[in-house]
Amino acid sequence: MSSTTWWVLAAVAIYMLGVAVYSVYFWPASRAQRALSRLSREGAPLRRLTPSEARWMQVFAVPADSPVYSLHGPYVLLTWGSMSGPQQLHTLAGVPVKFASGQEQALRAGDNNAEVVVGSQHAWVLRLNGTAV
Repeated sequence: MSSTTWWVLAAVAIYMLGVAVYSVYFWPASRAQRALSRLSREGAPLRRLTPSEARWMQVFAVPADSPVYSLHGPYVLLTWGSMSGPQQLHTLAGVPVKFASGQEQALRAGDNNAEVVVGSQHAWVLRLNGTAV
């Protein structure tokens, strides 16, 4: 084989390695972001934020008239390493979520029910399995 052939094979191998790294490390997180945008685009809102919830969500720059959606599904914690340290992504029914302090204790094995408000990068959990914030 000529040296040009070896360079082409090396380039293809490096490309394939990059695709494999992306698939293992970044695909789950990008899939969760697609689920979040699908929830805000296609989900049916249950209600609007209450005044007390709106005051609490004001800290996170969530508009006071934001819709509240229902999520039903399993809780999954995705963890991966990066150069800046371990990264974690909490998902509920495939949607990235953030919990209030101590709210994770209300999680159940299997399916969970939550009321959430959609933010830019994740959904904020307002009520989890009947436990309010």
